[in-house]
Amino acid sequence: MGHLESPRRMTTALAAGAAAVAAAATLVAPSVFAATSPTILHFREPSVNASAINAAGKANKQGDYLAWDDPLKDATTGALAGRVAGVCTLVDVKTALYDCAPVTYTLAGGTIYAEGFVSGAGKPMTDPIVGGTGKYQNVHGTLTVTAVSATITDHVLRIDG
Repeated sequence: MGHLESPRRMTTALAAGAAAVAAAATLVAPSVFAATSPTILHFREPSVNASAINAAGKANKQGDYLAWDDPLKDATTGALAGRVAGVCTLVDVKTALYDCAPVTYTLAGGTIYAEGFVSGAGKPMTDPIVGGTGKYQNVHGTLTVTAVSATITDHVLRIDG
């Protein structure tokens, strides 16, 4: 025969479980109700300071990497807004897919860090924003990078909360 719980023990366990769920809901609820509209930062990056390093002495081999530190310009006004720097490793030659970590956005008041995939073929890619410093401390959201031309890259940072 199976073991049956006493009604009192069962009631106590259910009450404890319900209290834990209620406590968790209380902790989560403020962030749900305090949600704000996302902040969109839109930049253009003129490629002026980049180096491609070939892994096997030949271009377009898995393991090739790209290192850069370029100015960022406000996409609307063209005014200098900061810098973007990073290192990306070619992980798929056929699709020209690069893995970049971290990508560092140095802006007035702080720094934003993102990481993920970037298309060397110019396809838009969306990756996570993983943190920041200064006024961007604990920031989260997404970054979408798109090649506009061979020398201009579009960066849209969506900062949530």
